[in-house]
Amino acid sequence: MANPALAAVLAAAAQKVAGDVSPPDQLRNASATSFRTAIELDLTAEGSREILAGYLKVGHIREAGFGRYWLDEAALARDHGKGVRGLKILLVSLLIGGLGAWLLLG
Repeated sequence: MANPALAAVLAAAAQKVAGDVSPPDQLRNASATSFRTAIELDLTAEGSREILAGYLKVGHIREAGFGRYWLDEAALARDHGKGVRGLKILLVSLLIGGLGAWLLLG
């Protein structure tokens, strides 16, 4: 089970790869979203190997062998959904707590 916070950090880091396309974007642009459609990545940009390692660790990018990779969009969507759900729970909790404090103090 991947950590949604780590996924968000990886996405932010991937966007920082200056002037070059991040590994997830390369895969998405090439429609490499399955084992059959895996491609080799251009990892010449500074930090791109570390970003790839992070995505491999959380399971958003999968290795097909021989230096070929594919984007696991189902894992990416699943982890995005977990992060959104956690944010909604946090916001509802804050709203209820604020309303309770207002009723007690108001």
